[in-house]
Amino acid sequence: MHYTLSSPVNLPVANQRLDFSVNGSPDLIIPTYYTNNSGVLDAGLTNTVPETVQLLA
Repeated sequence: MHYTLSSPVNLPVANQRLDFSVNGSPDLIIPTYYTNNSGVLDAGLTNTVPETVQLLA
C-alpha cells in the first residue's frame, strides 16, 4: 500500500512521521514511519485469515 501525505493545497509533505494502528490479526510491515521526499510512505499487512480490518493512520 502506498500512502501519500499532502498539504491542504495538495503539495506532498516530506519527512513527516505517520503512526499506524490496525485491528484484527494482521501484522503491519512498515520499513520506515517517515514519508519520503515525495510525501509517500509504503506499508504492508500480513494476514492468513480472511477478515475485515481497519487500518488507521
